[in-house]
Amino acid sequence: MRIFVLSHLMITVLFREDFEKTRDLVAHHKYADVIRILESRKPVYASAPGAQKGAFHQMLGTSYSKVGNYKAADYHFDLGLAAVPGNFKLKLEMADSYLQRGEFNAAERSLLELGDNQILERGGYYRRFLLLSGKFFKLIGDYGAARQSYAEAHRLTRHAQGISKDVQLMDDFLHAAHSRFDRAKGVVEYASHLSYIDRAQTPHGELARTMLKNAAQYFKGPDEKVQCYASLSQISMGFGHVAEAFEYNEEALALDANHPRSLAARIRMLFETGRQDEAMARYSEDREIILEDARATLAVAKTFKFDQRWGLANGLARGLLKRKDADHDTKESAQLLFKVTQSILNRRALGTDAPSPSSDRA
Repeated sequence: MRIFVLSHLMITVLFREDFEKTRDLVAHHKYADVIRILESRKPVYASAPGAQKGAFHQMLGTSYSKVGNYKAADYHFDLGLAAVPGNFKLKLEMADSYLQRGEFNAAERSLLELGDNQILERGGYYRRFLLLSGKFFKLIGDYGAARQSYAEAHRLTRHAQGISKDVQLMDDFLHAAHSRFDRAKGVVEYASHLSYIDRAQTPHGELARTMLKNAAQYFKGPDEKVQCYASLSQISMGFGHVAEAFEYNEEALALDANHPRSLAARIRMLFETGRQDEAMARYSEDREIILEDARATLAVAKTFKFDQRWGLANGLARGLLKRKDADHDTKESAQLLFKVTQSILNRRALGTDAPSPSSDRA
C-alpha cells in the first residue's frame, strides 16, 4: 500500500473541502455518510496540524454519537482533546453526547468545567454553552434553571425564534409543575425526538432506548423511573422489540402497580400481539384505575378502535368529552374518535355496514 505524505498546505485545502462537504451532510442528518467520508481520510489527517486533527476527530466523534456508536464517539473525542487540549467546541459536543445518552452526571461535570472557564464567552461559545445548559436542566426536570439558560441565550441571539420556543416550553412546564410526573417530562420529550431521528437512520431505536435506560438509572424517585420505563416500553414496541416492550412495561408496573398509562399500554400491547381475551380480562380488572386518567382512557379508546370494538371506543370517547380534567389535545382527539366511531355505529344501525366479529365483545 502506498502512503502519501501531504504538506500542511495541501491538508488545509483538503480540510476545507471536507468541511464544506460534511457540513451539508450534517445539515441533512446524514451522519453515516459523514463517517464514511472522514474514515477514508484517516491516513491524511494522521499528519495534520493539531487544530485540523482536532477538528477532524471532533467531526467524527460527533457523527458517531449521533448514530449511537458511543464507544467510537468517545475514542475520537479523546483523540481530538489530545490534539487540542483546549478545544471548547469539542468539549461542548462531548457534553451534548452525554445528554443524548442520558448520562446526566457526566454531562453535568462537563458543563460545570466549561462554565468555570472565562475563555468560553470570549471565544464565542457561550451561547452554545447556555443552550446545552438549558437542555441539561430541562432533561433533569429543573425547569426554572432551564428557562433562565434559554432566556440568556435568547438575549444573546439576534435570530432566536427557536430559542423563544424553548423559553415558552419551560414556562409551560413550570405552569404544569403540580403534576407528580412532570419532572420526567423533558426526558420523555427528548426520547421521542431521538426516536424520530432513529427512524431516519436505523431500524433499532437505540438512541432513545439508551438515553431512557441511563436516565432511569439517574433518577432516584420512583415516579420519574416509571415514566422512563413506560416510554421505553412504548418506543421498544414501536421498533418491533415486543419482548423487551413487555419487560419495560412490567418494570414500570413493578414500581407503580396503579400507573394508569402503563396499564393502558399493556392492554394495547396485548391486542397488538393477538391476545384479545387476555387484553379484555385486563381491561375488566384495571378499568377503574385507567378511567381516573384522561390520557390513559384515550389510549384505551384508541386501542378499542384499533381492534374494531366501535361501541367500547365510542363510549370512552363520549365520556372524555364531558371530563374537566382532560386537556385540549386529549379532548380534540376524543372528539375525532367519537365522530369516527359514531359514524360507523350509525351505518351499522342502518344495515349499511357489516359488523366486525370483534366489535363489541366485553
